[in-house]
Amino acid sequence: MRFINLVILLLMSLSIFSQNVTVSGHILDETGEAIPNAIIFDSLTSKNTTSNQYGFFSLSLTKGRSLLQTVFVGSEKAIISLLLTRDTSIEIRLRQTTLQEVVVRDAKTNTHEKISTTILPMAQMKKIPAIGGEVDIIKALSLTPGVEGGAEGSAGLYVRGGTPDENLILLDEAIVYNPNHIFGLVSVFNPDAIKSVELIKGGFPARYGGRLSSVLDVVMREGNYERNKTSYGIGLLSSRLYLERVLDKEKLGLMVSARSSYLGFLLLPRWVAYKSASSGSISSYLNYFMYDINAKLNYTLLNKDQLIWSFYLGKDDLRSFDRSSNFEEKTFLNWGNLTSTLRYNKILTPKLFWKSMLIYSKFLYQNDFYQNNAAKGFYEEFNNRSGLTDYTLKSELDYIPNNNHYIRAGIEGTYHNFLPESKYYQTNDTTQRNTAQTERLGAFEPALFIEDEWKIFNRFKLNGGVRLDLYHAPGKNYFSLEPRLTAVYDLGNGWNFKAAYTKMQQNIHLLTNSGVGYQNDVWVPSTASVRPQQSRQWGAGFSKYFVGPDLELQAEAYSKTMTDLIDYQEGSNIVTNLTGWEKIVEKNGLGWSKGIELFLHKKTGRLNGFVSYTYAKSDRQFADINGGDKFPFRYDNRHNFAVTGNFQISRRWDISGTWVYKSGEPTTIPLYTIDRFDYGVPGTVYTTRNGYRLPEYHRADVAINYTKQTKKGNTKTWSFSAFNVYNRQNVSYIRIETTATTDDKGVITYHQHLKPVTAFGIIPGISFSKTFK
Repeated sequence: MRFINLVILLLMSLSIFSQNVTVSGHILDETGEAIPNAIIFDSLTSKNTTSNQYGFFSLSLTKGRSLLQTVFVGSEKAIISLLLTRDTSIEIRLRQTTLQEVVVRDAKTNTHEKISTTILPMAQMKKIPAIGGEVDIIKALSLTPGVEGGAEGSAGLYVRGGTPDENLILLDEAIVYNPNHIFGLVSVFNPDAIKSVELIKGGFPARYGGRLSSVLDVVMREGNYERNKTSYGIGLLSSRLYLERVLDKEKLGLMVSARSSYLGFLLLPRWVAYKSASSGSISSYLNYFMYDINAKLNYTLLNKDQLIWSFYLGKDDLRSFDRSSNFEEKTFLNWGNLTSTLRYNKILTPKLFWKSMLIYSKFLYQNDFYQNNAAKGFYEEFNNRSGLTDYTLKSELDYIPNNNHYIRAGIEGTYHNFLPESKYYQTNDTTQRNTAQTERLGAFEPALFIEDEWKIFNRFKLNGGVRLDLYHAPGKNYFSLEPRLTAVYDLGNGWNFKAAYTKMQQNIHLLTNSGVGYQNDVWVPSTASVRPQQSRQWGAGFSKYFVGPDLELQAEAYSKTMTDLIDYQEGSNIVTNLTGWEKIVEKNGLGWSKGIELFLHKKTGRLNGFVSYTYAKSDRQFADINGGDKFPFRYDNRHNFAVTGNFQISRRWDISGTWVYKSGEPTTIPLYTIDRFDYGVPGTVYTTRNGYRLPEYHRADVAINYTKQTKKGNTKTWSFSAFNVYNRQNVSYIRIETTATTDDKGVITYHQHLKPVTAFGIIPGISFSKTFK
């Protein structure tokens, strides 16, 4: 608290030197929801600023006449004329309009001066075709430069040569540790509940820390102060319901969104399966169920302070049963996330904005397996649980002394509680085995940061900052000093040159099973023997904004080095070594990643979309893997190309399409077999790690949407889609098949064959949604 008070006094004292009149306030949409990254500028002096994540802005102007204009993609432009004689507080409301009607003529887009940052409008992401017609934020981002989506159908993000655990995924500033539903087929982010999405791949501001590769900052909708709203949608994989309720006009608003799959009902309802299995009328069943709930309560106090509570709960549950006359096998597998954020916003002065948060985040995974063989008198039971719970307190200040400085400072502390637990019980006629491994690990991670976005002169802007991180791990303390620097130079005529340097440290690690389709995420802390991972990244590039067509071009090159990486030892098994994980990982690994990215983005207009291309190279090196030699990273795709577009055919019809091309991913294949036998099959000697590449990957997706407004003002939308429309048989991985032959003398010879396994062929989709006003 002393630190916060000192910073407030320091920043407020600096404002004495500022003699300009300040216009400050909030930028909101017509329902009262805050608009982040909106641009507000004075047409008479060309002075401008941008609203922060909560819609707050502060603009220093000289006394006299001012003509303020506010623009934001998806909204009509607002123009306000003011006669300024003193500090003035205003509230600006922007009316929503259709995507194709918006053209921002008078200001640069909000990503033009940001390096390695991708912002896709929600309206545009909802048009991108997806599996089964399910709109998915993460899959949309995987089409952008520097981002790899992993195996087909997965919801992972591999950013600039990093792994999924190296992404800081935030939902209203609470960390989401597992973004997957339906084994990666769908992400946890329900697009109905999401207001904005920002992906940062480099040039990280000092306010973000704890990961190496990216920050995915997702903000939920805040609800409605003005009128109630209801919508629902029905698709092939899930159905959803969205509600906005005005509890107290202009004071208290509520947003609730729920989504659920009905695969369990299509397979066999759970209660029917249980009853049928118990009575013996069925010998096997498979049941799967998924749901998630988003909620947000927004309360504006009498003094215009805000108290906002955000909540997310999501869960996946898989159950299977198999029984024969003397054999019975049951599997229970479930995982899920729970997040909650309580935030208090206050405008301390026209130049000073303060927010404080209490954040709770939890991820839990559980796998239970039971096997009973009555004929052999054998019973086996395995229980595996892993989880991570975070408790975070955070406080930040935004100080805007003048139009040339935007200073942010903050302090935060997170307590991590790790839970790896493994239990095993086995018995037969003669022996019994009972083992249990449970270990609760705690770690405390305090940090503080300060950053200043400084416009040194008219065309040159710096964002410099530093983050101090102290990690108190079991048996060891780690201190990290992380400098951050981004420079932007306006070359004129819409061209910008940008460069950045960042140092990052990651104090927690993700252990995940390598099996395809198996969900098993185990988060573990850095310890005395496993150091935090670190990265240093350099980047530079150009961007060009074309005012007429509202088109943005970005070209960037980056280079990243990583140290203290971890990977699995050959033949290790995480499932049976949860509490002994430090012994089955290779440590002190090195990583290198570099690439060139091109991005052409049109956010508005009757025809909108983007084209992206990435050339990248990523390698790893461990002392005891691959003979100590470098080897390609698992998702080292040299060439990545994607084009997606949406065309408004008429007022009711629009069509969207996507085409993706990727060069083959590296994999490891067998070289030959040896005379060692495990469970009746020969042992295998493999080629160099990731020394073989799968065939190239490409596919096309298409969607057609029909939207109609009723006489009452309600909106109905039918969506018809096809994933992989030309049925390309892309190879997902290579499976080893072993066969045996016996000659005349009874000698058995084993033969191993490599069989490519393809993922999805053509998948049609259909969905219906309706919005009530």
